[in-house]
Amino acid sequence: MPSSSISFGTARALMEALGGLKQNPAGHQVAVIALSQLQPEFHRQNLVQRAAEVFAPMLREKDGPRVFLPASLDIVVLGRDLPRDAVRDAAGAIRALFGADPLARERTPGRDRFARWFDLSRPDHMKAFVTLADDIDKRSSEAAQATGAWNINDQPLTPKRLALLTADMEGLDVGPLLHRQAVVEVSDDRRATLAHEEFLISLAALRKKVAEEVNLQSDRWLFQDFTRSLDRHLLRVLKNMDVFQKPNALSINLNLETLYSDAFAGFAAALRPGQSLLIEAQGVDVFADIAIFLRARDWLHEKGHKLLIDGLTPRTMETVDLGPLGADFYKLGWNPGLVHSVDGDDAAAARALIGAIGAEKVILGRVDSEQAMAWGLRAGIRRFQGFFVDSMLGAMIHGACSDPCGLGRCIASRRQLTGILRDQCRDPDRLDGTNRITAKSV
Repeated sequence: MPSSSISFGTARALMEALGGLKQNPAGHQVAVIALSQLQPEFHRQNLVQRAAEVFAPMLREKDGPRVFLPASLDIVVLGRDLPRDAVRDAAGAIRALFGADPLARERTPGRDRFARWFDLSRPDHMKAFVTLADDIDKRSSEAAQATGAWNINDQPLTPKRLALLTADMEGLDVGPLLHRQAVVEVSDDRRATLAHEEFLISLAALRKKVAEEVNLQSDRWLFQDFTRSLDRHLLRVLKNMDVFQKPNALSINLNLETLYSDAFAGFAAALRPGQSLLIEAQGVDVFADIAIFLRARDWLHEKGHKLLIDGLTPRTMETVDLGPLGADFYKLGWNPGLVHSVDGDDAAAARALIGAIGAEKVILGRVDSEQAMAWGLRAGIRRFQGFFVDSMLGAMIHGACSDPCGLGRCIASRRQLTGILRDQCRDPDRLDGTNRITAKSV
């Protein structure tokens, strides 16, 4: 067994360690703490690090376990003769740290979804853990691509680093970093139609270009300054792209202050006649200054645009009366913990929360599976966004193409705005023109 350590930010190390044990797993156990299943507001770097460090006393022991913290944010403790009582105590301390989350409070006899134990010498346990490890590896890869996984050694964002990054971005071509995600509306007969498309910059790709070793989100206010600069680049580049003119409705995520800039005025002027615009504002920024939000809402409505509040969670919906804010749409982020956090699988409590806002105004984002969409439909939601939606659209394009080049390529090509995949697409009109998913696909 390798020497004791904590491996941050990589699922590969976990998979390699597991591969080395498959032939001789006797005496080895694994504990998994499912932080990934907690509500998104608990996925903060300082909290996750504190949770992983609860296992530090075990790491000081000779031939102690290894602790992995992949980008999926599941803590995995792997070792020989793991002291089960000590692991149980550590899991209890972590449970207390996240005690405000429904999953951490859940106590179902014989079934603990927050902390799981595997004895790898048992074939059934080994099989179950291999399946879970594969899922962690997949989700870690998706998380790193979507947001840029942070690492314990990342440098914090400081005013000096912010100034340097802002200067570096002046000469950066952000076009290749742009992509789009469809939002579909599902009808009662389970047919999905494209409602609008969101255009955004990949933060992970941007980090690799200008800030690979900087934790951009370590300081909320400096990160907001950084995104204001990013807004200008996004608006300047996007308005000159042909694909920008294609959807009848589109959305972009902006700081509210950006709305009053020359960059936004130029962008809005480039909209074609009949093309509608939806501005997405982060909930944390909205609630930080309601007055600014209300002025921005009225200003956008006067100009014929719409406004969405992004980044909502069930906790936000329970504690904040969203109705008086008068937003046109509200985006709730999917998390597997939602299934059990609101009155069991029937989602009755979720229907009550969503109904109070108006189900027609709610978008379920980060939809990564059929389970997520099914939960949303049971809760009354009809608009969805996420990789599962992208995959369904890609399947429609791939199935209708007379000369298909691979489903994965279709999905990636549709998400991109520029690049070799789009350039080599054999049916670009279908790539941009497909806006309906049949009932069979949904």
